[in-house]
Amino acid sequence: MTYPYPSWTKKLFTFQERTIYFGKIFCFTLLMGIIGSTTIAVSCRYLFFFPLNFSDQLSIYLLTWLTFMGAGIAFYHNEHVMVSFFIIRFHKSIQRRLLIVSALLIIIFWTIIVYTGFQVAWEFRGSKDPLLLNMSLIYPYLSVPIGGAYLILQVIITSIRQWYDLR
Repeated sequence: MTYPYPSWTKKLFTFQERTIYFGKIFCFTLLMGIIGSTTIAVSCRYLFFFPLNFSDQLSIYLLTWLTFMGAGIAFYHNEHVMVSFFIIRFHKSIQRRLLIVSALLIIIFWTIIVYTGFQVAWEFRGSKDPLLLNMSLIYPYLSVPIGGAYLILQVIITSIRQWYDLR
């Protein structure tokens, strides 16, 4: 069986597979952190009568990272919200054009989110969260631009793959 895509895409698609693999490991680790911190907090509160104040904040910060990183993985697996009822009725050449327009709109939207996210994260670089051992708030706020950049990367590479699939 021959490789159905141009030769230059082989390394690009391999790179995408690796980023998805490590993204899944990262998201799994985040999910285990949420489950672990919540389990420990509930156990400490109800078994030992010793509430852990940081557990709620930690779970929220981990959930924001999980959400924004998971968006890129969801896009790769075509699990995002998409209305394709009308698009599949068009000729493949029109579908390719719509794919480009859609990808460009997504990239423009998320570029604005990434830019704004970096600005917000930078504003919070000096702020500390007293409930999480005075952790700098730049780390939870970086979830938006880093997750957005990860999503943009997946949109670009997935759109290239879909472009060649519509031949």
